[in-house]
Amino acid sequence: MEPKTKKPSHIVVFKKVQESNTNVINSLSETKLHRAQGKASVLTAEGLPGKSDTILYTSLAVATMDMSAEQVAKVEVDPNVKAIVPNQIRTIPKPVLEFEPQEATQETFLQGYLQGVIDTAQNTLKMMGGEEGQRLNETKIASHQHLNNEQSHSWCLENIGLHEHYRYTGRGITVAVLDTGIDLYHSDFNGAFTEGVNAESFVYGESVQDENGHGTHCAGVVASSIIPQSGKRYCVAPDAELLIGKVLNNQGSGYDSDIIDGIYWAVDQGARVISMSLGSSRNPGDDYYTAYEQIAEVMMNQDDGALLIAAAGNESARPHYTRPVGNPAACPSFMAVAAVNRLNKIANFSCRQMDNIGEVNISAPGKAVYSSWPGGGYKSISGTSMATPHVAGVAALYLEQKPTMTPKELWHIIESRSLSLGALADYGQGLVQVP
Repeated sequence: MEPKTKKPSHIVVFKKVQESNTNVINSLSETKLHRAQGKASVLTAEGLPGKSDTILYTSLAVATMDMSAEQVAKVEVDPNVKAIVPNQIRTIPKPVLEFEPQEATQETFLQGYLQGVIDTAQNTLKMMGGEEGQRLNETKIASHQHLNNEQSHSWCLENIGLHEHYRYTGRGITVAVLDTGIDLYHSDFNGAFTEGVNAESFVYGESVQDENGHGTHCAGVVASSIIPQSGKRYCVAPDAELLIGKVLNNQGSGYDSDIIDGIYWAVDQGARVISMSLGSSRNPGDDYYTAYEQIAEVMMNQDDGALLIAAAGNESARPHYTRPVGNPAACPSFMAVAAVNRLNKIANFSCRQMDNIGEVNISAPGKAVYSSWPGGGYKSISGTSMATPHVAGVAALYLEQKPTMTPKELWHIIESRSLSLGALADYGQGLVQVP
């Protein structure tokens, strides 16, 4: 469906997938719902001039539509309806502000989005001294034989247990990255993407071509060339089949309605894992966003559903203060990912659990992460955004090993095989590890 300029004002969240949800929407729409062309479980009603289209995602139990205050009051008491929530804007997690002395340089997003940090063996050895070196020994990372082989292998891969001759590649598993799009012409993707086929824009007036960089970087971490042009491997699951959904514009923001459209598309295309390095901040005690939780819960309870993985957020500035896990990562049925540095110490920007709602579930490398960048280049940037696709890639490896796993089983094995690092509120169950 062609994205429209006018965005719906609200999202109706139903209690479950059921046919009677259609009647609820039809009671409100000026025009009746009909089957969307080419979409098996989507019903639409064309909006009147100045209004958005109404869309009911029957298989996800949510609908997006324009609603007046009177309509909201009428529908929120319907026994089929769980909640009605506003259509909000989500963004790339905020740029990182560094406070650690050895990493004090800052960059704006346009200069690289996040801080590029020291990427040489000399400084790696320096960081391994003293207390940090002891921490490294405690977490057994010193046992990796390729830690300093930065010329051919990213340190991120070593820390999650993926050595140079690792056997699994994610073959046969479909992973969706919902972000700012993809550099269609980057050599490390080998011309794999065709707009309108496995790369789709849900942003009005913008093609899937990534003019931001964030989406290309995240996609590269999940799956790109096992022998990239630069010579340094940085992807987790090189043979996974990537789907690229552009749900954030070139400035890095997008509406929930577009993101939900992207989730539906990814699921419809067979995605078993959906990586979402996007969100919005929360205050301690704020609720999770009901619409995303409903969708993730529906997927979690389907044997062939998709596991939704999201960035915990970058709003902390340790040791000065911490901030709670943002939305949608705070949703119980989303796997929330924290970021660690190469010594497996929590990144100073990484959000933590600060209430009974937003848990951290797992950790992954998110500091000075090297990956693809638009224009055929590469960049090392930082954020829970970078940690999230590492977990998505690992999920693909587990599914390759056992394709019949349900989302619940996949969640369990990722957590149970992780490397414990410390406080659950910071690290979750620990550092994600490959099969």
